[in-house]
Amino acid sequence: MKRLKKGSVLAVILALMVTLTAFVLPTAYVSAEGELVNVTFVVTGSKILETKEDHATAYEEGPWVDETVMVASGKTVTDITRQQLDDPGAGRSVVIFSSTYGSFLNEIAVGDRVNTGGVTNGLNSYWELFINDKSAQSGMDDITVAEGDKIEWKFVNDPRFPLSVGQETADPALALTPTPDYWTSFSSSSFHNAAKSMEGTLESNFKLIWSKPFGEKHESPWGDYYDTKSDFLIVGGNLYFAAGKELFKLNQDGEIVAKETLRNGIGFFGRIAYDYGLIVVPLEGGAVQAIDAKSMKTKWVAEAQDLLTIWASNDDGVWQPVNYGIQSLSTLLIADEVAYAVTTADGGSGPSPGGIIRAIKMATGETLWQYQNSTAGYYWAGPVKIGKWIVIGNDGGALEVIDADTGTQVDASAKKIGAPIRSTLVHADGKLYFTSRDGMFHEISFNKEDGSFGTLRSVKIGVMSTSTPTIYGGKAYVGGATEAGFPGKGVFLEIDLATMSIDFQYEITGDVKSAPLVIAGDKGHPFVFFTANNEIGALYVYDGETVKMAYEPDQERQNYSISSAVTDAKGTIYYSNDSGHIFAIQMVVKGAEAGGDTLPPTGESQGLPLVGLLFLTLSAMFVYVTIVNKNREATTLNDGGIIGHSRR
Repeated sequence: MKRLKKGSVLAVILALMVTLTAFVLPTAYVSAEGELVNVTFVVTGSKILETKEDHATAYEEGPWVDETVMVASGKTVTDITRQQLDDPGAGRSVVIFSSTYGSFLNEIAVGDRVNTGGVTNGLNSYWELFINDKSAQSGMDDITVAEGDKIEWKFVNDPRFPLSVGQETADPALALTPTPDYWTSFSSSSFHNAAKSMEGTLESNFKLIWSKPFGEKHESPWGDYYDTKSDFLIVGGNLYFAAGKELFKLNQDGEIVAKETLRNGIGFFGRIAYDYGLIVVPLEGGAVQAIDAKSMKTKWVAEAQDLLTIWASNDDGVWQPVNYGIQSLSTLLIADEVAYAVTTADGGSGPSPGGIIRAIKMATGETLWQYQNSTAGYYWAGPVKIGKWIVIGNDGGALEVIDADTGTQVDASAKKIGAPIRSTLVHADGKLYFTSRDGMFHEISFNKEDGSFGTLRSVKIGVMSTSTPTIYGGKAYVGGATEAGFPGKGVFLEIDLATMSIDFQYEITGDVKSAPLVIAGDKGHPFVFFTANNEIGALYVYDGETVKMAYEPDQERQNYSISSAVTDAKGTIYYSNDSGHIFAIQMVVKGAEAGGDTLPPTGESQGLPLVGLLFLTLSAMFVYVTIVNKNREATTLNDGGIIGHSRR
């Protein structure tokens, strides 16, 4: 046997001492910093997502880091995270922001893999901290580790990513010039009051000009159907509407002048709007597309929202994000070079749990601000802009006031009405008019100087209403239901605004959800048109005495309807039903060539109209010319082409 050298013997003795020590020393070691503890440190990053299907395999490659380390007891998660990741020599880095609320981890890089919150895989992505496999309930600065703890940073991808519709910004920015026209928004204009005038005397005589189906036809076990259509616009004498994934432009004969493909469909409902030469279309997922009304070419697209995230506490008291689908069911508003697009969260049955109002720059399609209500959405609701304020009703039963410049709510408590407001607000004569889902019609004053509400007056009109009212001549015309269920029993009403009492009431099969169309002639009671959600899908008219069918489709074209009728300057009325058809109905007007203008909201004098000013000017010129040349024949003024423009 060989003898060990002196140095070798010493090495063996030291090795034995180390081995024996492992059996007698406690697991909590003591260092210069104090007691040491063992913890597991894990970083679970995501792969880069290219499609929505990639979410299912985002973490299949396993953790980026998974190691057990010995650290001083009392160290915070922030300390340990910096210790393990702030190491450029090992190809690791971490970005931690400090704020008055504590530290916030934004980015981790390990080798060539990098995940950055709010950048990688969507705007709503972030790093989440887990302690012992449970989401941390305190900040990283406030959590100290103990023996055996597991610290995990996991990258949470934006569930919306990639967005269903991406951003397409106009570059260079569009030159904007206001271009008011005849029917530019739901219920005619940005004030949403669907009242029009016609020269001459209206006659209760109507005829079908044309009826055609538009949009893609689909087959189903319950019968074939066409794409649902948006509400209608009439701009430059043409009829515009969206169906499925197309925007249509028709002439007065119902012929397609042009179409443009939309980046997404409009879903089961849509309210488009026009100004500055652009037709603006809300799409499924909250995207918004702007199309030139003349060329029918897309000018910009505001990216989709796809999901609305609301943080809520689960049964264990842990706050977690809940993601809801987005529906573009609300009225889009264009005012002062901004499009205000409104969406609601799809929470299933019951009131919508949240909604988003987004201000989009008309010149470029860029989002100026986005306001989220995380307690109530905007189902069928629509805003108006009064002064610097955006005012809208929500599904929580309140009126909200939003600063149009900043997107911040003026009054956190809002104005409580009670039941969900699924009506677009109508602004007329300094007051707001709307309905609530409990079957109430409301009038409320609004101070545009400070954004405050005044006196509220209400009247019961049924058991339910989602109809947007129309105001004319001191009267309100509105729909609702007196019996719940489907189709239920609907009701159409005329309300005296002076006394807030019902002057006329007509019950009909099917809820009256449409906004009534009011057309007034030179004399007599105006004609009021509406639809009811019953299987006939007819157009009804109230002449001040009774209600009758202005048009009843034949058997093949009958179906349910919530369509709000519109009219052009020649007295042609357009509406649709679920058969997929659009109906063009001509109203007989005797005594003068039919023209039209938006009526003053209450029928009161609004000053001398444009037509009157032009008439006086031309009349003065006529007198002057007659004096200079007595032998010249007098000419006749024809102002029929002037009164087709809406007062703004």
